[in-house]
Amino acid sequence: MKGLLKSRISGLFTIFMLCIMVMTIMPSDTFAAEDNCITAKGQLKYRESVTWNINLEEKSNIVLTFIEDSVGMHTLKIYDNNNKVVYQNKGFPLDEPEYKAGFLEEQPQQKTVLPKGKYRIVLKEADPWFNYNSVYYSVIIKWAPVDEVMEEMINPGKPVVKAEWNSDTGKIKLSWAAAKNADYYNIYRWTISNGGSSLIEQKITNLTYIDKTAKPGNTYVYVVSALNAENLTNAGTISEEVKCTCKLIKPTGLKASTLSTSGKIKLSWSKVTGATGYKVYRATSENGKYSLLKTVTETTYTDKSATASKKYYYKVRAITSKSSAASSAYSDKVSKLCRLGRPAVTTSNVAKSGKIKLTWKAISGADKYEIYRSTSKGGEYKRIYTTSKTSFVNNSIPVEKIYYYKVKAIDNDNASANSAYSTVSSRRCDLARPVVKLSSNRKAKLTWAKVEGAKEYKVYRATSKNGKYKAVKTVTTTTYTDKIAKKNKTYYYKVKAISGKTSSANSAYSLAVKKAAK
Repeated sequence: MKGLLKSRISGLFTIFMLCIMVMTIMPSDTFAAEDNCITAKGQLKYRESVTWNINLEEKSNIVLTFIEDSVGMHTLKIYDNNNKVVYQNKGFPLDEPEYKAGFLEEQPQQKTVLPKGKYRIVLKEADPWFNYNSVYYSVIIKWAPVDEVMEEMINPGKPVVKAEWNSDTGKIKLSWAAAKNADYYNIYRWTISNGGSSLIEQKITNLTYIDKTAKPGNTYVYVVSALNAENLTNAGTISEEVKCTCKLIKPTGLKASTLSTSGKIKLSWSKVTGATGYKVYRATSENGKYSLLKTVTETTYTDKSATASKKYYYKVRAITSKSSAASSAYSDKVSKLCRLGRPAVTTSNVAKSGKIKLTWKAISGADKYEIYRSTSKGGEYKRIYTTSKTSFVNNSIPVEKIYYYKVKAIDNDNASANSAYSTVSSRRCDLARPVVKLSSNRKAKLTWAKVEGAKEYKVYRATSKNGKYKAVKTVTTTTYTDKIAKKNKTYYYKVKAISGKTSSANSAYSLAVKKAAK
């Protein structure tokens, strides 16, 4: 019974060992030297391996590259024709155990030089913790005589990168020429202040990249790595570092206009995201020296210091309180001529004649003033007079009629600097005030000449020159005798001409005349 059991156990052990042999010794292929390349992918279960045989006819470079779809842990050994290990995972002694020698995933590209001869390349599943039921590999093996540059067969060339800040977009643009043998590029970035690189874009095929997440005020360091399908999991061939500071975009839409009231130059521009202020610069010639005029927080500025009849050039840059290095480029230039301020006109009636009088304050830089008149507010205005004075009486107009006026300040040397028209001012021509005489002091008889447009006249009386005048009589003639005046009392009289059309055209009071007491 024991013998039978022992026999059965022995048989089972034999079957088990055969199974192990089937699992661990997989079919291998022999590749001739002229093939120069092995490309393979597959699946390995626990402790399984795969073998490739190569025959090198001369001393050769060997490069093995694990690519992106490999999963799990693997080790690599190369045996010579005497079954001696001549290479094991780059950087580790040949007598190290596999689990201490490191895994291909840690160094996905392995390189060595082998003399002429036959070799066996063994890739083995090497997970010491049983994390995987099976692992996957995807591998490329290339070789060439030592007098050939193996790097050029496998590794891409180094990108030569240029970083520049775009003043219009406010973003940093990277650009580079195509690197030899490169299929893809990865972009890494970090800041001068923080360090610690981050992969910000990967597997791009373009030769330019715009960093849309860069923030104004930060100086960034970039490297670009070139990769191809054979070293996609490696860092690739890395460019030299390039630095660039992200700044605010330059202000756009800068416009210059003149204020009609003052003639001063007003600037306006579009808001810049991230800006905490704007610096306004001015020059007296397009390519002259621009001096800082003012720092403002709004997107408008009025140059109150501009001199009338003088042309100025302006540009603006955006700033941030975070960093002076983040200041934008200058905006496009604009120019504008500072104009004369427009007159502020007031109207009145000349008391003596009732005619319309215009007055205004002197305008800095003005040589003269043009007066325009119309019979309706929205009608045609015709120039009626030019004067160097700051007032004008319109004598050649009929009474009781309304007129509309505008005044413009004039620069004799530069018509472009002339002011805007003043706002419209209107006025009615009044009746002239009567010129009253006291023809008889004893009887208090008043006389005056007829006033054009007068329908009647009102007579006013007071007991003192500057006292309160009360209407005592309305007459249609040009005389009046105060029959109710008391003897031995002094009186003062004024007369007003009354319009037959509208009370707003009534004359001013005449000058007071005195009847002395007797």
